Amino acid sequence: MDKVTERVERGIFVDFKGEKHYITVVGIRKEVNNGVTLSIGVSICAPEDEYNEEIGTNLAYDRATNSEPIFTASNKKDINCAYIDAILKSEIEYIKQRPQKYLRDYWSKYEKYRKEIELLDDAEYPIYKYEDAYNFFIKNPKEYIKWKKAVEFQLRKRGCHI
Repeated sequence: MDKVTERVERGIFVDFKGEKHYITVVGIRKEVNNGVTLSIGVSICAPEDEYNEEIGTNLAYDRATNSEPIFTASNKKDINCAYIDAILKSEIEYIKQRPQKYLRDYWSKYEKYRKEIELLDDAEYPIYKYEDAYNFFIKNPKEYIKWKKAVEFQLRKRGCHI
């Protein structure tokens, strides 16, 4: 019987609306024949869903068990727990930087949200003229909070549902 090692990492990313998405990444290391393989699975909890650690882990685990290995090594020591943890942490950072790779409707939601924002006059919130608002707000979280409050106020004033 193959020896199996499972590792789990969790993280959170905040989207363009300021909503949290909980990320769970599972790594499964299997010793097979004269080598070892590593498969990973990812689950991301939508902000409108209640986060449940067990469900997220189970989803990621199922995806890892049903996916092809991302690494194969002939030496069993090449893929150890520290190596797996580093890969999983790296995957979480990748998801934070590129959520559209994992959330198929991310860009359409972003575009819809951006169109709602464009309803605002420039005088109401000129900061949105920044082409790369995401990077601006990552570096200036206090500005993001002010912007979000201003946008929500203006959208409510116009009868938009948030």
